Amino acid sequence: MLDYYKTNDFDILFCYFLDTYIIIQKHGRSQIPPCLFISAESKSVSSFLIEGIELLENAYNNELFDILLSSVYFKFYKDCTNLLEINKLVLINSYIKFLYNDDFISLLNTSNMWSDCVKQYSLSKIYPALDKTLKNEFLKYV
Repeated sequence: MLDYYKTNDFDILFCYFLDTYIIIQKHGRSQIPPCLFISAESKSVSSFLIEGIELLENAYNNELFDILLSSVYFKFYKDCTNLLEINKLVLINSYIKFLYNDDFISLLNTSNMWSDCVKQYSLSKIYPALDKTLKNEFLKYV
């Protein structure tokens, strides 16, 4: 089942969220760049990613954020036309929550879903940007 996620379709998402974590750590939530692959995605996936990131950029409290993200998730879930789209929505939803909670460890806990390409990317681009504590944690997972 984990091999399902080790494809280019998911590699782009994993790398985007890894990059986004580093950007948030350096510049805050207001500086999150758009995901460049959006135009290639289905309307449901791309729209959910855009709206979910917009929620992340606002300073909502935990409860309000959870309600709003769930509402956006279900708004686009109903328009998904295949299992790939649904799985991408689930992944995006989880990763946005990890970012909101500044929970890099939960993000790392999904590293067994990453392809070798994502692992190499994370070692070369993400690892150097982490603080010492997170670097030690990072190496346990990748």
